[in-house]
Amino acid sequence: SDWSSDVCSSDLNINKNLEIGFIFVEIITLVLSCYALLRIMGSGWGNLLTSIHIYRENTMHKGIEMESFPSYVKLLRVLVSASGYWFTYVIMQNYSLNKKVKIRETIIVFLSMLSSIVTGGRGVAIYYILSGLVLFFYTNKNYRQKRKEKIQVWKLVAIGVIFFALFVISGNLLGRNIKGSYARYFVLYCGAEIKNLDTFLQGVFPTSTHFAQETFITFYRSYGSILGLPLDEYVLYHPFRYAGTVYLGNVSTIFQAFISDFGYVGVVSMTALMAFISQFFYECANREKPGKRPNMIILLYCFVAAMLFFSFFSNKFYEELLSKGLIQNIICWIAMNYVFLRFRVRSNSRVRANSIKREAYTNE
Repeated sequence: SDWSSDVCSSDLNINKNLEIGFIFVEIITLVLSCYALLRIMGSGWGNLLTSIHIYRENTMHKGIEMESFPSYVKLLRVLVSASGYWFTYVIMQNYSLNKKVKIRETIIVFLSMLSSIVTGGRGVAIYYILSGLVLFFYTNKNYRQKRKEKIQVWKLVAIGVIFFALFVISGNLLGRNIKGSYARYFVLYCGAEIKNLDTFLQGVFPTSTHFAQETFITFYRSYGSILGLPLDEYVLYHPFRYAGTVYLGNVSTIFQAFISDFGYVGVVSMTALMAFISQFFYECANREKPGKRPNMIILLYCFVAAMLFFSFFSNKFYEELLSKGLIQNIICWIAMNYVFLRFRVRSNSRVRANSIKREAYTNE
């Protein structure tokens, strides 16, 4: 049966007080993250955006080892990051049912996005949006009328325009100066990967010192200490490139990692494995039915689908699937299923029990 045909009985009604409390937790996390960043950079609140830009430049572009955030801030950021996916699921499932979006849940996702860009990256925020779009299509795939399909297309076009505008604006705020028109920026952002890959293929391929160190880099970094591996030896080869005077960044699609580790045969074998994993999660999710709490399999599928999209830019598919971050997300999602929906379920049970008692008393 169609997944979306079963969603009508599965409105996710989260406890209002818990949502408000979690919004305060997110605000505290955001403030602590900004404070920690400013302390590391030795700057004041008036230079927050500049500090974010310099922090990312130092860590991503210059390879400078920066002081890490305090452990308690890291834990809070993990929780807030995972909540973005979880509440995106809640928003989309409820929207597919009653066409309404609660402002509290929207604020939670928005604060998760803000928290993610404190270190200068916009990737996690884009993951939320892509996961939401996947879930939107998934919950509405039984819409077959032409008019409704056209309306959905126009909605998606509008969302795409708004998303691109916000993407450009956020880039400017974070110090990523955009030269020329927005159309030129869009073309460069979507075309640099192909040019960089072409440049990579024309040069001498770097030799991996360890098995699949480019493709499975996050696995080694996440679990290498447990396996007793020399973590300092696992490095990435992602030089920043130019086409003449035009800066193209260091993204070269997922194929650069495959070719670096396995040669051209890796393009076939690792792409086939990626397709198998994606199809596996899709088939598993397609057999699931939404219930009274977010489904872990469907959440995972939306996460995998977002990573698959990012494969055009870099090796995010294997990097994210093999990192400890995914395990942390799953643990947080399970905890949120228990905490945010436990009181609602108990409350509803008590209401039904009291109603039955009143009816029995009236009949007597």
